[in-house]
Amino acid sequence: MKHKIVWLLAGLLALTVLAGCGGPGPSDFAWTREGYFTDEKDNHLSVALSDDPDNEGWFVNVTLDGASYGWYIGQEGETLQGVLPGDGEAQITVTLSEEGDEGLLLEVEDGGAYHFVPEDPAESGENQE
Repeated sequence: MKHKIVWLLAGLLALTVLAGCGGPGPSDFAWTREGYFTDEKDNHLSVALSDDPDNEGWFVNVTLDGASYGWYIGQEGETLQGVLPGDGEAQITVTLSEEGDEGLLLEVEDGGAYHFVPEDPAESGENQE
């Protein structure tokens, strides 16, 4: 009788684990916003997937009100989160999330929120064919 109960509990545990693996979860989200972005205050943001094996994650570089910050940050669920060092000892803690069809929302801990849209290549001086 004890063996049947143990096997029944083991089977239920296995089914619970398998059921949890099949549903959508935070790891199923794929970050898709890369490139150059700007906001209404002429702040600039760039986001690129790291190709550096020593620094996994996303390289984020942002210029806010004339100050520049940038480094590699990781993905947490549906956002990119981390600390971006700046000049000297300055640093900001950011959360970056997709907003609307093409935009990005950058939230700075104790520093407000910035709404970015893709940068127009014609305005940035890049050549168009």
